[in-house]
Amino acid sequence: MTGMDSNGGESHTDFESSFKWTQRFIPKIKEILAPRVIRVSNDKEDRTEATDLLTLRADGLRIACRVRRPGYSDHPQFRQEVTITFRRETGSACEYDKMIKGGWGDWFFYAHAPDLVPRVLIDLARARPLIIDLVKRGVIKESAKPNKDRLGRRCWFLPIPIPLIQPSVLAHNDGSKITEIPTEDQSQKAFREKWQTASDKMARTSYSGETT
Repeated sequence: MTGMDSNGGESHTDFESSFKWTQRFIPKIKEILAPRVIRVSNDKEDRTEATDLLTLRADGLRIACRVRRPGYSDHPQFRQEVTITFRRETGSACEYDKMIKGGWGDWFFYAHAPDLVPRVLIDLARARPLIIDLVKRGVIKESAKPNKDRLGRRCWFLPIPIPLIQPSVLAHNDGSKITEIPTEDQSQKAFREKWQTASDKMARTSYSGETT
């Protein structure tokens, strides 16, 4: 969704560049997720509902998508985290406000360019209370260095280690171990039921690790 600046941080976070960047990966994302993803949400929907995330819709299922630019997957830390916008200098709502606190969206697909590996699919209903609790306890915090949009306005991201929200993970391909989603010959109903079962099973497994 965003670029890398000269200091190694992510740079532009404006909607237009983020949306266009993710658009190029739509065919592959649809192939990975399911054949029943019927359309891409329009510009207005994305701006008002999920900030700068591109959204796919499948039979009422809203799937927010972010593709991180090349280079980050070379670092072990970045391979095991997802990021969302957390605070903007302008005061406008971020993904944390809308997607996490506001309850928008059903799933969150997060992957690394160019081959979409690593990638993870997250059940937002299960992730929300976990993320909110981690923020309240200070276990996860906004990025130290802000990014900037094309007008120079600052934006801070929230890096979320995947192991800390493991009960909400529906599918994960970290490049070595793969827990993948169904193939396209399965129906949407079977697709959702299978991953609800997987999600229920994962929710019964607690994760004791904690970052500082």
